[in-house]
Amino acid sequence: MPTKRVTILGAKGAMGVFFQSWLSRNGHDVTGIDKEDWSQAESLVAHSDLVLVAVPIAVTCEVIRQIAPLLDGTTVLADITSVKQEPVATMLSCYAGPVVGLHPMFGPTSTSVRNQVLINCGGRQPDQLEWLFDLWRYREGTVLESTPTEHDHMMATIQAARHFSTFAFGCHLHNEDVDLNRTLAFTSPIYRLELGMVGRLFAQQPELYAEIIYRSDEGKQILRRYHEFFGKLLQELEDDNRSKFIERFNDTRSWFGPLAGEFLDESSLMLNAATLARNSPRKLIDAVDQVTE
Repeated sequence: MPTKRVTILGAKGAMGVFFQSWLSRNGHDVTGIDKEDWSQAESLVAHSDLVLVAVPIAVTCEVIRQIAPLLDGTTVLADITSVKQEPVATMLSCYAGPVVGLHPMFGPTSTSVRNQVLINCGGRQPDQLEWLFDLWRYREGTVLESTPTEHDHMMATIQAARHFSTFAFGCHLHNEDVDLNRTLAFTSPIYRLELGMVGRLFAQQPELYAEIIYRSDEGKQILRRYHEFFGKLLQELEDDNRSKFIERFNDTRSWFGPLAGEFLDESSLMLNAATLARNSPRKLIDAVDQVTE
């Protein structure tokens, strides 16, 4: 594969660091631009094959507006934010050259793209970035085709609503002043894994999650409906309506279909790995990686 010249805006951010390292390791010429380098931006992006916008969501569109006039019309302009409709629309309106909306579905703690998903939301002439997609697949990652509209709808459910629910449960534990260390002495492996997902969120930067949650109007609408439905379920619990619980359980199991059994099998494998490696977080991570490969 010919060497490509890539310029990353926000190269010191977590995902910027990942892409700079990954693309460099795969033989490409990568340059990073951050706030302190902006005065040199025009010369740094000159003759780039790809300019990748990897800045926080709140400033993504403004950065796109500033960088687009500096490109020569053949450079691919792409972003990697977790929302797609607004950034892609901004790139299309500000730049006449190739435009691609991307979203890597993993965090910056990953060391490779193996088994990782990169969402391609298109834009204009996305085939000009086929070299990156081919490299992603060659390194055993998956490229998923989508549209900005479908992507943002899925993210409202998968990210905004899910993250907020996890945030709420963690805050609830705090409000109840639960002794987490003591609960771990009583826990089954499934509780430890579930609590691990809550703890994982709170071990990261709040600004990242605030951007994802607060910028998703559709996510807020989903959460309002969830709140109303949760209240209805709670009322049925308080009414001791066990038959309704069983009815809802069976209906939802049918809605899951064969995936329910698949998820049971997958989670059982991870639980077995967690049990075997319970006293060693590193062993647990390695065991889960082996299960999910």
